[in-house]
Amino acid sequence: MEIETEGVANVKFNFRAATPVEMSINVGETVHITRRVDPNWYEGRVGERRKGIFPASYVTVIREPSHHQQRLPPLQTPQVTYYNGYNWKGQFELRNMLRLIRVTISLHLESVVGWDEG
Repeated sequence: MEIETEGVANVKFNFRAATPVEMSINVGETVHITRRVDPNWYEGRVGERRKGIFPASYVTVIREPSHHQQRLPPLQTPQVTYYNGYNWKGQFELRNMLRLIRVTISLHLESVVGWDEG
């Protein structure tokens, strides 16, 4: 699972966007950096509505954006699980439990529709 952490920067010079991809920024604003496009440009946002790229030299970076992999713990098969009084172990029992759930859902739907009456 990849986790992305936004960076943060303070704007030190005004920049006026010249294309729709660029974002205008003003002195004193705080910019949330989503990624570094190349050595000269960042992509980021100010608030939730203003998004785009802006020159890296126009901001003082407080924290760079980061992308890293989170290692998830390995899945473990439960040794013993109880479901409605039944004792289940491992993969074979899991298949049987899923069948039981399917049957339970089917029976519940039949009782809702009224198939079990009369």
